[in-house]
Order: sequence, then structure tokens, then C-alpha cells
Amino acid sequence: MQRVLPGIHRASSSIGTVLAPWVVCAVVVFVAAVPARRATATPLTLLTDLRAASVSTEQCFIFFPGDPPQCSYSNYQGAGPASAFAPFNVQFSDGAGSAQQNTLVSASAMSGSLSSSAGTDQTAYSRFYIEFIANVSAPFTFSGSQSGTANQSSNLVDLTTNTAVSVPTGATWDDSGTLIAGHTYRLFLEAFSSTSLAYGSGYQSPSAASFTFSVVPEPGTGVLVMAGLLGLAARRQRRA
Repeated sequence: MQRVLPGIHRASSSIGTVLAPWVVCAVVVFVAAVPARRATATPLTLLTDLRAASVSTEQCFIFFPGDPPQCSYSNYQGAGPASAFAPFNVQFSDGAGSAQQNTLVSASAMSGSLSSSAGTDQTAYSRFYIEFIANVSAPFTFSGSQSGTANQSSNLVDLTTNTAVSVPTGATWDDSGTLIAGHTYRLFLEAFSSTSLAYGSGYQSPSAASFTFSVVPEPGTGVLVMAGLLGLAARRQRRA
């Protein structure tokens, strides 16, 4: 039987203790490389941007009872973003009527504010409308505040299944949930104000909303494996 000198045994043990964490790290990097990259990929693919804001005068008359109103439009001011998903910061005003929006959109978060008010025979609105695909199943948060008619229309809808995921109805809200990978969603808010007969009654003025929507992908399998193995290596090193 081969004998190993005590000094050689101690030296090899010391070398193993020093090298063990580095070997574990090398293995972890190899195992986690692909999943880690997947975890840091953009969680959303942006599809459609229909944000807009406008204010106009709408003088309407009803000539005979039961007939629809006949309207003439003037002093229109309105616009959408300069390019899809670009920062949108606009404000239009015409006497007592106004429309404002300041919103930001990215592949992981959306936020901003929108408002409108209408004077006599005026209609004003500020609309936030973004469609996107969830690239990964990931938790989201959707919070904000709203007043006027804005609290009648804010929602996050899963267009793939045609189901509402979040429908805020109060003055403030703080919702959360999980997006499903591969599903298409629509995030919608609108501040709409009108005193025109074209829209009847019930559209309060002013109307406003502010919100934050964000998606945080969960750590990939490789990241979790890496954390566990590094912890194990550190524990072994302390014992040695």
C-alpha cells in the first residue's frame, strides 16, 4: 500500500481548500450562463402605442326632440407622441378647456400623469394606450390615483384571453399580479372631460390620473443555483 507523507497530505489539503471555491465558481458560471441571460432579458415586447391628447370646441344643437345632436367642431388642438414609445409630454389649452399628458414607456416600466378639463361646449381628453407581449412570466405592480371620469376606464387587460387583470375603481389603487409569458396585454388610462351635447352628460370635468406600472422578472434557475453553490463553498472554506 502506498504511503502519503504527512507534509504532502497537509499541502494537498490546503491547496484543495484554496482552489475549491474557484472551481465551484467556474462550474457555476458555466451552469448559470444561459439561464442568467434569460433572466435579464427585457420582460416586455412593446407592440402598439395609441397615446394622444386633444381639446376642441363642439357646438351642438338638437333640432327636433329625439334626434341626435348636430355638431360643428372648431379650435381643435391635439397630438400623439413624436414616435412610438417615445417620451410624451404635451399640453393643450383653449380657454377653460385643456389636455395634458406626461408619460414614459419602456420594456419593463410605464408611468406618468394625464389630465383634462372642459369649458362650455368643449371636449378634452388625454389617453394612455399601450399594447405589449410578456416575454416571461413575471410579477407586476400597478398603482396610482385618479379622479373624475378617469376612474371609469383605467384597466390592464389580457387580450389573449380577453380578461381583465386589473380594473382600478377607487381614488387610489395598488394592484399586483403575474403576467403570463407569451400573452398580449393592454394598459389603458384616460382622462376624458366634456360639456358637449355630443356626449350627453356624466363626463365630469376636470379629470386626472397618475400611475406607475412595473414588471420585475424572477431570478433564473442558473442564478439560484449559483447563489446556493457559492454559499456551500463559503461554508466549506470556514470549516477548513
